Amino acid sequence: MPPDELLLPFERSLLSHWPQKRWCDVRCILAVSGGADSVALVRSLTRIITPELRSNLVIGHVNHGWRGKQSEADAQFVKNMAKELDLEFFCLVPEDVLRTEVAARDQRYSLLTDLAKEKGARYVVMAHSRDDQIETVLDRILRGTGLAGLRGIPRQRELEHGIALYRPLLEVSRHEIVSYLDELGQEYCHDESNDDVEYTRNRIRHELLPLLKNQYHGAADEALLRLQQMASELQDVIAEMVYPLFQTHVRFTDGVAGGRVEINCAGLTDIAPYLIRELFVLVWKQQHWSRGEMTAVHWLRLAEAVTTPLAAFELPGGVRVERADDVLVLATN
Repeated sequence: MPPDELLLPFERSLLSHWPQKRWCDVRCILAVSGGADSVALVRSLTRIITPELRSNLVIGHVNHGWRGKQSEADAQFVKNMAKELDLEFFCLVPEDVLRTEVAARDQRYSLLTDLAKEKGARYVVMAHSRDDQIETVLDRILRGTGLAGLRGIPRQRELEHGIALYRPLLEVSRHEIVSYLDELGQEYCHDESNDDVEYTRNRIRHELLPLLKNQYHGAADEALLRLQQMASELQDVIAEMVYPLFQTHVRFTDGVAGGRVEINCAGLTDIAPYLIRELFVLVWKQQHWSRGEMTAVHWLRLAEAVTTPLAAFELPGGVRVERADDVLVLATN
């Protein structure tokens, strides 16, 4: 690493949130779209790391092909940048073209995780910024999220055993990112679809947030970040309360993730419904069952099934719920 006085402020900020000793000697997959955020991530890491360790950085670019020639141009831009920086490059093309953002996001994570396994990587590194965090929290508030949703984008989470997703730029603003690239004289791609206010996320970015800051509260973004931080801290406390319930009342009868689950309802009837719902969320996580289509109504019905015998029913993702005496049985078809 260059002496600290030779590092730019952006690079010092990155290191304060992700110290070099945590990543420099392990393989990292850098998710690079070609946009400003991900290009800044690549340039900063390659400037920080020593030349002999640069081979630990591998670029993964997912090309959904949604924008035709523009998608191809972005892929070529990232490939050229990787070559200039002497980094290994992989263009990942999904077999199926999924048109919804949620499905495409899951597809990206899956492709990048597969690449991480292939290359023996410890981290998949993504360039979500402070602005992404603010927009995510506001979007979730408008959708009626619960406490867990207010936590926003996590800095780190496990993708698979031994592979973690990490976001070192969550405290860095988009303005700081663009200023850093300007300082380096580094070009980047601009996705014109990010300007299209037909998309909810873009309306939040270009219309709602400026309106809130200009006409209601000049520091609305800071207020949202404080809310996100408080929700995160409170959710950690709740997780500590839920885990003992999980250990005591949940049994995986097949012994493998995705199999049959039995929940002993005896002793849970006096537990707060919110904690019961969080218990089920933890079960879904352990089983790797999709929560994408699970709504508040579904979680409430599960909590009700703990205290009140109900007829068998099925949930999104093909999870069947059936109660036998004091045992609630969950199994996929």
